[in-house]
Amino acid sequence: HRIAPGAFHHRGHMWVHWQPGGDAVAGANDLLHQVIGPLDEVRAPEPGAALRQGEKAVMLRQGEKVLFLTAPVTGTVSEVNADAVGDPDLIKQDPYGKGWIFAVRPHRPEEDIHHMMLGDRAARWLDREARRIRFFLLERIRHGDAAAPDGGALDVNGALERMGEETWVLFKDQFIYQEEWRR
Repeated sequence: HRIAPGAFHHRGHMWVHWQPGGDAVAGANDLLHQVIGPLDEVRAPEPGAALRQGEKAVMLRQGEKVLFLTAPVTGTVSEVNADAVGDPDLIKQDPYGKGWIFAVRPHRPEEDIHHMMLGDRAARWLDREARRIRFFLLERIRHGDAAAPDGGALDVNGALERMGEETWVLFKDQFIYQEEWRR
C-alpha cells in the first residue's frame, strides 16, 4: 500500500491534502482500495453539503455491498471530482492524484488536524492497519466466510470482494465507523 505524500490521513481511511486557497481535497487511501477490490459505484456528497469529521460522506458500492466512508474534515463541500465519480476505477488506480473524490472548505482545520496523521506517523499507522486487516480477514476465513486461498497465503487485494455481507458489516465497524473517531 502507498501513502499520500504531504497529505493528512484520517483513521476512517480517508486522506486530505490542503490546497493553497484554503480548500482541502479528499479521497480514500490506497490500503482501503486494495482490500475492497473493484467498485461499481462511487457516490460523493453534493457541492454545498455540510460535512462533519467522522460522519458518513462517501458511498462505495460493489454489487449489493455498500461501504460509507467518513468525512476526514468538517466543512462545506466545494467541488466533486466528476471523473472519479463517473469512473470508480480511477479512485483505485490513482487514489492520491486524479482519483480524489471531493474538495471541502474546512470550518475548523486546526481542530480536525488533531484527529489525523501525517508523514511517518501515517505510514506507521497504515502498516499497522494492513496487519490488522490481514488478521481480520484470516479470522473471517476461519469462520467460514470464504474459502482459504490456495497455499494458505492471503492476498488482501480484493479480499472483501470474496467475503459475505457479515464480513463487510464487521469490517465497517472495526475499520471505518469507530465511534471515538467522530468529533
